[in-house]
Amino acid sequence: MTSPLRPSTREWGFVVVMVVVCSVLAVLQFRWTGEIAAAERARLGAGLEEQATRLSQAFDAELATGCARLLPKGAEISNGRLEEAFIRHLKAWKSSGAAPIFSRIAVAVPGTKEVALSELNQQPEALVPMAWPAAWEGLRGNLARKSAGGSPPYQDSTGLIIEFPIRGAGIGPGPRGGPPPDDDFGIGLDPEPGPPVELAWMIFEIDQDYLKNTWLPELVRTYLNPGEQVLRNARVENGDLTLFSNGGSSGKTHGEIRVPMNLQGRAAGVRADHPVSGAWSLVVAERPGELDRVVSASRARNLALAVVLNLLILVAGGLLVRQTQRSRLLAEERMRFVATVSHELRTPLTVIRGAAHNLKRGVVTEPEKVKQYSTLIAKHADDLGEMIGQVLDFSSAGKAGSISRKPVSMAEVLRDARLATEADTRDCVVEVDGLETLPPVSGDPSALRRVFQNLLSNAAKHGGSGGWIGVSAREVVGKREIEVRVADRGPGIHPSELAGLFTPFFRGERARATQTRGSGLGLSLAKEIVEAHGGRVAAEASPGGGACFIVWLPVDTRSS
Repeated sequence: MTSPLRPSTREWGFVVVMVVVCSVLAVLQFRWTGEIAAAERARLGAGLEEQATRLSQAFDAELATGCARLLPKGAEISNGRLEEAFIRHLKAWKSSGAAPIFSRIAVAVPGTKEVALSELNQQPEALVPMAWPAAWEGLRGNLARKSAGGSPPYQDSTGLIIEFPIRGAGIGPGPRGGPPPDDDFGIGLDPEPGPPVELAWMIFEIDQDYLKNTWLPELVRTYLNPGEQVLRNARVENGDLTLFSNGGSSGKTHGEIRVPMNLQGRAAGVRADHPVSGAWSLVVAERPGELDRVVSASRARNLALAVVLNLLILVAGGLLVRQTQRSRLLAEERMRFVATVSHELRTPLTVIRGAAHNLKRGVVTEPEKVKQYSTLIAKHADDLGEMIGQVLDFSSAGKAGSISRKPVSMAEVLRDARLATEADTRDCVVEVDGLETLPPVSGDPSALRRVFQNLLSNAAKHGGSGGWIGVSAREVVGKREIEVRVADRGPGIHPSELAGLFTPFFRGERARATQTRGSGLGLSLAKEIVEAHGGRVAAEASPGGGACFIVWLPVDTRSS
């Protein structure tokens, strides 16, 4: 019958199921990430014209709002307080936190000989006469013709200069009987009583640097390329003049969307008989390969996350199985320990009981025999006490409070360990080398003595009767530590058993086969004590045959 403590096919089946489930999940997640990527591609690619239209509308809304806030009504300047009205609107516009979208704001007033021009300074706020800029000569001629009897609205070739008439009652210079008093420009001007006239004109020049470096890039990021993604090329054109571009070509390319923009500060569609068309064209196109790149990156990221999660699940399952196996092996070793200790305890108890009954009943009366029986009882009582002590020592080994720290002479420790194991090593030749020149170590002398007692006893038990035990020690140059070797010439340790040699309850196959007494705790206890002292212990094959145990302990720094 198979032992329930041995690895079962159920656990290996669990590992196989975990592998299959994780593989199926990886395939499904690969498909799902593909579907998500396709949906992302469709979402990012859809509504390009709608997004371009929203960008254009946002631009025109901000431009119209700025013009409307700066433009006074005709009634405000009909009383002759021209400068006060313009400055009041300028201050209100600046206090609203408006963006600096205009490089120049000017006011043109028709005179008896020519149209006078004044600049509305933004800092400080003032209306200052100025000469007509060369770039405004076309506007100057148009306003002169309008003041003389009429002219169509001025259309700047670049779209950067915007002219707004300020209509009011028939007071002051200006043409009589112009357009009807309706608000053709959608800026909320109130009609004035009497025949309307154009009292003045307000002129706005869009700041081209701000437009190119700040205004349009922000709109493109908001409406076309959200976040850090650069999926679309966009440019703003006026005929052959390109006012802005984020990388798009100047010629016609496949898939371009063109949307009119810059309604010159007017509201779109205010009157059917006075249509307002965009001075510029917003040209938008998908950037070649960028959409696929972003979607591929998103898919790769999702797939990598899925793979990592699957690996974590698989690793967790593997660790669970491994821990279960280790727990099973530990339980098996404990059961073996209980059986071994029970047997080991029974042997000395049987001897002690038998010898004591013989003495009690007077079976043995000769002094020599009484002494022999007494020695036998004492020996087996010592063996019994040693096993009980090992169990108790193992339960408290490695605890910080159980290790005292003081300078310890390794020569004395090894000498005391040799005397404590004299009965075990009586039939062995013990050679000691290099003890007198050793510096002291920092530790607990009784705990260290227990380590080497165990190593010497093991060497005597497993090295065979009449064997040889070698004890050598030296200071490791440059490492400030002492190396102590305890070697024997017995049958040695099988390489497959070296890894578990210091595991609690571990006993080798040879020890179990020959029924060599022991609990399987001695080497584990020695390892715990050495590591509690900041050292380490290892086992290897002895050059002359047999086994060699090596202990490294740090030198006491206070002795330097």
